[in-house]
Amino acid sequence: MNLQESSGNLSGSWASANNPRVAGTISGRAGSSDVKFNLTPGDTSYCTYVIDAPAKGAVSSMSGHFTVTNCPDFASLSGSFDASR
Repeated sequence: MNLQESSGNLSGSWASANNPRVAGTISGRAGSSDVKFNLTPGDTSYCTYVIDAPAKGAVSSMSGHFTVTNCPDFASLSGSFDASR
């Protein structure tokens, strides 16, 4: 994952470690209380992941929750999310 922030706007790119065909763009927003962003795949046959994590200030990691959209076969897919730099 390559995540950039500018004036609260998030952007970047991501790729799955276990399936190189699953990769795409990041878009979202960092607020004062939480960080919300989408991992949108380049191949629309894959799910879009929606990440929601509490804001912790300028730290080197984040943890939160994910759900999926545009994914009728896995509509109830959700879980925890962890990322660090």
